[in-house]
Amino acid sequence: MSTTRSYAKKNLSLTWPLALNAWLMQSMLMIDTLLVSPLGEISLAALGIATTIVAFVMGIQMALANGTQLVLSRAVGSGVNASINRGFWAGMSINFSVALLFWGLIQMVGLHSTTR
Repeated sequence: MSTTRSYAKKNLSLTWPLALNAWLMQSMLMIDTLLVSPLGEISLAALGIATTIVAFVMGIQMALANGTQLVLSRAVGSGVNASINRGFWAGMSINFSVALLFWGLIQMVGLHSTTR
């Protein structure tokens, strides 16, 4: 029983920063909704669509950042400099590639909306 309790305590001590981060991200979107709601139905509907897109992109970004952090922490724990370098550059290339992809999508949507 004590090993189960210590295991749960250890997991909770590791997960609270991730849970707090997710809560803060969602609260940012809720505050945006509270600030835009007095502007009317159309503005609120536009924010609803934008919030969905922003939450999706932020979720992907946070998943990639957390994955990179886990890989790098294991590499630092092992003390192998080659693993640290490989993990760092892999994380940087993946995150920059995804950022470039989303930037390109934003530019295409922005270009499409201005040509109408």
